[in-house]
Amino acid sequence: MIHALLIALVVITLGSETESLPFFPLMSDLPAGEVVIGTLMPFLVIVVVAQVLMGLAGRRLDRTGSGRAVRIAERVLVLSRFATVAWHGVAVLVLGWGETIRQLVPAQVLLDEVIIMAPPLVTLVMGWVAYFPIERRLRDAALIGRIDRGEPVHPTPGRATYVMDQVRHQLGVVLAPVALIVAWQELAGWGAERWWGTEMPAAADVILTLVSFAGVVLIIGVMPFVLRHLWDTVALGAGELRDRLMALCREQGVGCREVLLWRTHGLMLNGAVIGLIGRLRYILLTDALLERLTDEQVEAVMAHEVGHARFHHLPWLMLAMVESLLLTATAAWFLLDLPLRWLKVWPDSMSAREIDGVLSVLTLPPALVVALFVFGWISRRFERQADAFAVQHLSGRTREARGRRDLQLSEDAVVAMSSALGAVGHFNHIPLDRFTWRHGSLRGRQRRLHELAGVAAHQVPVDRLVRRIKIALTLGAVALGLLMLDAFLHGGGSAT
Repeated sequence: MIHALLIALVVITLGSETESLPFFPLMSDLPAGEVVIGTLMPFLVIVVVAQVLMGLAGRRLDRTGSGRAVRIAERVLVLSRFATVAWHGVAVLVLGWGETIRQLVPAQVLLDEVIIMAPPLVTLVMGWVAYFPIERRLRDAALIGRIDRGEPVHPTPGRATYVMDQVRHQLGVVLAPVALIVAWQELAGWGAERWWGTEMPAAADVILTLVSFAGVVLIIGVMPFVLRHLWDTVALGAGELRDRLMALCREQGVGCREVLLWRTHGLMLNGAVIGLIGRLRYILLTDALLERLTDEQVEAVMAHEVGHARFHHLPWLMLAMVESLLLTATAAWFLLDLPLRWLKVWPDSMSAREIDGVLSVLTLPPALVVALFVFGWISRRFERQADAFAVQHLSGRTREARGRRDLQLSEDAVVAMSSALGAVGHFNHIPLDRFTWRHGSLRGRQRRLHELAGVAAHQVPVDRLVRRIKIALTLGAVALGLLMLDAFLHGGGSAT
């Protein structure tokens, strides 16, 4: 969820730059000093309240050992994040925080955006600072049990290391590509003005759009290399396990540049895939995962990540997010525009551009709600498909065997993937019944996995469901393209 909140911070910050929002900020006549103080003080209050409440939860944990204290601390952390994003929206759209900073600082690439987003980002980081004592207590409590079981033990990292890891893994994955894309757009715009001047011809707009798009594609392509070095990763050493994992990619026809060991000081048990293209794709497995899971469980987790790449889940998720956002905004636009014009709500002094700006603000909240709902719903189905793909692989359904109709999903394969999910939850202190927006609950995923035992490998129900989802997304993309073409040809207003 923090990634969605980060995207919201970015949208608020960048959206406030547009000139088509005539009534924002609502309090545009405030002195700069009052805006600065009024913006920063609530962020400070959020930090202090979160620190106090988590401190109380930590003391309760020491006295009672109750898991309820941990859940309270986690809820405080989540609520502080929502409060941070909400206040950033108020500061920018009501107080004029963004406009004030842009008036005070020189026009340099990324400088104003960095300053505008600094208070909410620092507040988010301070949430991890406050939560660290809870995390340390949980790790210390599990330490003796791991020693008794003969499991590998890592030194518990200090607060600074823990917080820096969270910044790199949680913030960096969103902010790094966003910063590169915004910098590219600003540099492209600066270059266009230097070449053509402020009054650019129509051809210049087309060229600028193409250059901007090419830059976005290039940045997305190189992001796996950026993340590899932003995170603490090294190539998995040569050996039987690496050979087995690389063979998995070949058997399933999925390109992979390298399998990386993701060094997390033993704090994370997880896997990830980054990159859309085979030669630019890495699969990451954390140190704790390789240390604590059996080879078959590791292969199951690896197959799960390969499944995401095999079915191109990431680009489909991006398409779903964009489609649902734009189609909902367009529908809301027309539902609002026609009756408001008929009721003559808009004063005669308002220009069409100003009306469009107000409608943009009014349609954004429902569009974001629908987009987040669609994103979560589809993401959870994609997770189920990746789980099922891991079972298919462990049952012998490779690229060469996809034409076979006699293969059935084995109980052993189901147990391997299901037990790997259980190990992830246990190690990361995630209750099996806890629902998450992107992944659902671990217990629900385990239950659906056990329903697959004995099912024909080529007739997995979730595969049929995902095919229907992709057909619907394709039709939605066509509809969106037709709407954009109509708007371009007729020059009419549009939510897009």
